[in-house]
Amino acid sequence: MTVENYQNLVIGSGVGGKLVGWNLAKKGQKTVVVERAMIGGACPNVACLPSKNVVYSAKAGICSSDAPFWQPCHPRAARQAIAGT
Repeated sequence: MTVENYQNLVIGSGVGGKLVGWNLAKKGQKTVVVERAMIGGACPNVACLPSKNVVYSAKAGICSSDAPFWQPCHPRAARQAIAGT
């Protein structure tokens, strides 16, 4: 195992940690970002984005709830259901 020397250690790769790491590296400082769980933090993995995908899928399913399971929903109908029109 090789030992590396860094000028900065950023704990957490969420929005804040990623931004700080990038800005320090852009300034030429040798920086390492460490994450114990999910790269990117909670938002892209379990919070914001997955929640939005569930809501989008549920709204898109509205347009095909009366259709047979083998008949896909027309894209225009899906957009209208999501937009609420």
